[in-house]
Amino acid sequence: MQMRSVCENSQKTMRALVTGGGGFIGSHLVSLLLKAGAEVVVFDRDGGARPTHAGSVHYVSADLLNRAAISTALAGVDVVFHLAWSGIPRSSNEDSSAHVSLNLVPTLVLFDACINLSVRRVVFLSSGGAVYGSVAELPITEEHPTRPISAYGVTKLAAEAYLEFYSRQHNLDYVILRPSVPYGEAQNIKRGQGAVGVFLNSAITGEPITLWGGRNIARDFFYVGDLAKACLAAAHETVERGVYNIGGGRAITLGHLLDLVQDVTHTRLNVKVEPSRSFDPPSIVLDITRARHCLGWEPEVSILAGVERTWKWLRPSRQSETGTLASTVSSIL
Repeated sequence: MQMRSVCENSQKTMRALVTGGGGFIGSHLVSLLLKAGAEVVVFDRDGGARPTHAGSVHYVSADLLNRAAISTALAGVDVVFHLAWSGIPRSSNEDSSAHVSLNLVPTLVLFDACINLSVRRVVFLSSGGAVYGSVAELPITEEHPTRPISAYGVTKLAAEAYLEFYSRQHNLDYVILRPSVPYGEAQNIKRGQGAVGVFLNSAITGEPITLWGGRNIARDFFYVGDLAKACLAAAHETVERGVYNIGGGRAITLGHLLDLVQDVTHTRLNVKVEPSRSFDPPSIVLDITRARHCLGWEPEVSILAGVERTWKWLRPSRQSETGTLASTVSSIL
């Protein structure tokens, strides 16, 4: 599928700001934006990875609570992609108030600055697993009730609500993407989140994998490059504000993924199964019909091709390390 350029039918080159642009998803999005001809500002507290190809990109290493830094970085920006988020569902329940301080408060500082500086659109990366929680039926549409079972999901949903509030009060234009489970090159497997990376890492280290919830837990895993394309599509002026599920379009069980990884790596993985934990939702598969129709987007990279790409990237980097990593997979994945 041919993606619409963020700069087509425009008098000037689009200028985009990407929070968390040095991270896993952000680095893929920045590369795609540069290829589309956009000028990019990366706002990242930790720096992170930087694209190697040529392009117009400016890096700002600062915290979103730094109001002066964010205001300066937003000068002339048309679209903000808000990807920066600290923590994961598994750890968020240990200190819910800290999760608010680290994520929700800085997000509101960013949204306020977007209003003050007349940013055309905010594209917010929410969570297609954490905001829905325990679900009544599959696949999950955007109209499904949201019942988060982790502080991570609660704060993501709160940020969505604030965007809707700012839209009514200040006419701030926005698109909310709720992705399922992206995987691919540059994913930080040391966080213990993301089954594809964890399984592939286990193929290198030989360390056991714990499946919380068993082999039949399903997710709609999809390649991170496809998520970057969804973000790019969401920036287009013709896309209506609202919420869009982004996922792989099909259910893939952990058992099937294990078998696939073993085939790709020619390795037999050491697996043990444990009961689900309190913050683990059941199977999550998103209905992506709205994204197909309204964004002109759909996942393009198959799970086999995506796993092969990730393995090709991961194997050299992990084999050069001497440390070990406990491989634990949560069904929040």
